[in-house]
Amino acid sequence: MKRAIKVLAGVRLVSADHLRGVVEAQCNPDVTDPATVGKFVERATGLAVSVVRREHSDSKNTTFLLRFKLERLPSAQVLTAYDCEVITAASKAPGGQVDFRFRMERGSVSPRSVLANLREYGISLCPVQTDRYVERVNRDVQLLALRTLGSATLTVPILVLVWARLPHSGSVAYRTAEVALATAILVLAWPMYAASIRSMWYLSAPDLGVLASVSTLITYAFSVVAFAFQVAGRPFADPFFETLGLLVTLIYLGNTIQSVTRQAAIKAIYRLAELQPVDALLVEGGQVTPVDVRLVHYEDVIRVSEGASIPTDGVVLEGSADVDESALTGESVPVIKTYGSSVFAGTTCLHGTIHISVRRLAAENTISSMVNAVTAASASGSRYQDQADRVARALLYVALTAASISFLVWLIVGRFVRNYSWSESVVNAVTYAISVMAVSCPCPLTLAAALPSSCGMVLGMRHGIVFRSSEALLLASRTKAVAFDKTGTLSEGVLSVVRSTPSAAIACRIISELVSCSRHPVALAVSRIIVDSTSQSQSIIGIENKVDSVLTDQEIVPGGGIRATIFGCEIRGGNAAFTGLDKHNHPLVQEYLAASLTVFAVVCGADVIAVFGLVDQARPNVPELVTRLRASGTSTHVLSGDNAPRVRCFAQEVGIPVSSAHGGLLPTEKADIVSRLKKEQGHVTFVGDGINDSVALTMADTSIALGTGAQMAMSSASIVILGSDVPACSSR
Repeated sequence: MKRAIKVLAGVRLVSADHLRGVVEAQCNPDVTDPATVGKFVERATGLAVSVVRREHSDSKNTTFLLRFKLERLPSAQVLTAYDCEVITAASKAPGGQVDFRFRMERGSVSPRSVLANLREYGISLCPVQTDRYVERVNRDVQLLALRTLGSATLTVPILVLVWARLPHSGSVAYRTAEVALATAILVLAWPMYAASIRSMWYLSAPDLGVLASVSTLITYAFSVVAFAFQVAGRPFADPFFETLGLLVTLIYLGNTIQSVTRQAAIKAIYRLAELQPVDALLVEGGQVTPVDVRLVHYEDVIRVSEGASIPTDGVVLEGSADVDESALTGESVPVIKTYGSSVFAGTTCLHGTIHISVRRLAAENTISSMVNAVTAASASGSRYQDQADRVARALLYVALTAASISFLVWLIVGRFVRNYSWSESVVNAVTYAISVMAVSCPCPLTLAAALPSSCGMVLGMRHGIVFRSSEALLLASRTKAVAFDKTGTLSEGVLSVVRSTPSAAIACRIISELVSCSRHPVALAVSRIIVDSTSQSQSIIGIENKVDSVLTDQEIVPGGGIRATIFGCEIRGGNAAFTGLDKHNHPLVQEYLAASLTVFAVVCGADVIAVFGLVDQARPNVPELVTRLRASGTSTHVLSGDNAPRVRCFAQEVGIPVSSAHGGLLPTEKADIVSRLKKEQGHVTFVGDGINDSVALTMADTSIALGTGAQMAMSSASIVILGSDVPACSSR
């Protein structure tokens, strides 16, 4: 498609999505008629082309489309008030579907205003169409798999007839069966030959497909001629029907594997898009109304209740909440959101209720940005495919030249060195020339080149490392810089208590009961340490013996902690500000905070019961891994969504320079740093495990994901470590 567009005047390539199989181009109607361009591209490529006329040149980054269904289509005069296009009009009914284009800027027309203005026409928002590309790729996989299976099924009998020592092997009857089977294979592979004919006729640009077609067709033609001479009683050479079958089968097998890879990648992208909530609770005129999140506009107020996902990016106007941002940042510690705090789509409100003012629409929020970034990186295609096509253009002529030289050399050798007759010399020379053309088929050449990398991939599997392609194995050795995600990759990914004050059994009983009402990661870590410590000594009073609760009026305070009442006295457990210890500069609290620990304190009135210091600890042998990388001349970096001071402290602990430690990053910001490292240092490898790492993984030259991480991360990575221990795998 790109080659077809390149030869046309007045046509500019806008985007080429290898993943979905969609190419967009812009045509200047003053230079070339768009309809003529569409017909030429269809003939040259065999692909479907649709011509869409637009009077504007808005970038896709500033506008978005929404499709509405109308029971009755308005007049053209009514629709001219909007930037829209009628997509389908029912043949019998008066209704149809219309695409409306909206601007992503404040003060622009909102989707809800369109619904209100056209209510009399029975307008409604169409469901999200997320499966049309998946269906197309699934169809491609099915067709290619069927052709591969059919070709293999037809090739096996030919191999048996040629290679097995059957009675009357090579007889005319057997050869007739071989001709029939080979012809069926040729018919089955007709789409490949049709594409090659179009490429040469319209574009005069041979590629790998043309080279494969020429090699297999010449092999078939020679075999048919050899068979015809055998039938006439003048055999001169054995036909190569088995070679034709093997080549076609291997070519289609490679195409099928490529399509399956596309299928897995596009499904992974849609799984990422599923993080986007479908509905939002719109607060308008004192009423709370559920609406489709696509209808939400700038400055709208949305209510997010406890346990709900935040539908789009915005700023908190009212309330406070603990928000789990692990889907975006990978960090297990919830973030406190109060008035003025920014919130992001796809994150979850754990405790509390907040009202937010919309700052980004669903088409441009954090989830959409991640999907667009991953799609752009995944859809760019492999540069090796373009290189292979360029080499194929030269290789075709090289193969034809080599075959001609082979013919002349063996003709001379046969006639003047071996003293064959002219007819025998010609037949012998033709046989060698055909052999050269068969060998020049890119399929066996590709297999031969892949053998060393296949051995490396097998060795990697033995050590728990899966290279998803030979390209990944080859590129990994060029790494100049390695960027790590922190949480779950270099660290354990779970908060652990590393420092605490000694507590009496009754105090442990109170703390255990206090934190039991919360699922906050800090509360869970404190509960674990209490249970573990008491299981090794003596049981906590009343925990193993099921006695009545001593606490009453337990309440979770978002952004603070937990409070309850014990014998008429208020007891609090939470951060330093919530417990009031920040005002008194408690020495233990200050010590823990200075060490970048998460503090959980328990106080009863003015008395301090216990103070815990928590941290996400580094995995064993991480410092050794960093030391080995730096000794080899590879720079190391850590990119994390955790707060910057904590990331810098972690970097110092494992031996990564503080200047290479970056905290407080969103997924797209991680990708930006990876992109900058590529420009500054060359080949960059990124190692991550979460959905939030998928953008950086696709941006990196080599991407490594952990097998225990998110499916999205593994789908975006070129290398997968089976397990979660990066240092252990690196030492094997």
